Amino acid sequence: GGHEATYLVGKGFIDPKSMVAFGSYEVAILVPKGNPGKIEEPADLLNPEVKLISFSPPDLTAASHAARQSLRNLGLWDKIKPKVKVTGCCNESFQWVVDRRAEANVQFVGCPMDTKSVDLSKQKAEIACILPRGSYYIPRNVVGILRTSKHRRLAEEFVAFLTSPEMLESLAKIKLRNDQGLPLKPGPWG
Repeated sequence: GGHEATYLVGKGFIDPKSMVAFGSYEVAILVPKGNPGKIEEPADLLNPEVKLISFSPPDLTAASHAARQSLRNLGLWDKIKPKVKVTGCCNESFQWVVDRRAEANVQFVGCPMDTKSVDLSKQKAEIACILPRGSYYIPRNVVGILRTSKHRRLAEEFVAFLTSPEMLESLAKIKLRNDQGLPLKPGPWG
């Protein structure tokens, strides 16, 4: 993810000039099947039925980072913060909704629930709503080269291969998402 790659740039691991972005994602509020928190829009996270909202670490994961940014911009973050439980990773925070330990969770649309090819009626979680576009940065897939790479030329070839039109088309067929409607072509991150 772009947020994770930017974090690694800040730590000095990735050459920022080598970064290329592709694909894009929307952020959703996921709920246990049946929506016990009665969430239909982001403000419903304030409902008294919503006791716990599971998040992966927002400083480290793109989906939670974007969700926190959105909720701040919507004026909700400080109000819901007492309900937020930060877990270990995205899959773990999603599991809290599946196990009904949380009434809400934030994830990218389609991740971890495959909304393109799975019968969602058989899932133990569902999408309650999508966070409003424009309330958060656009999460994207990003590739970049490590500063310590001993094979820079090969790394550059791999980045070119991964972001080639043919590969992007192939990735789109196997679930690379482009929910924000950005062109499926390489572009600068930011």
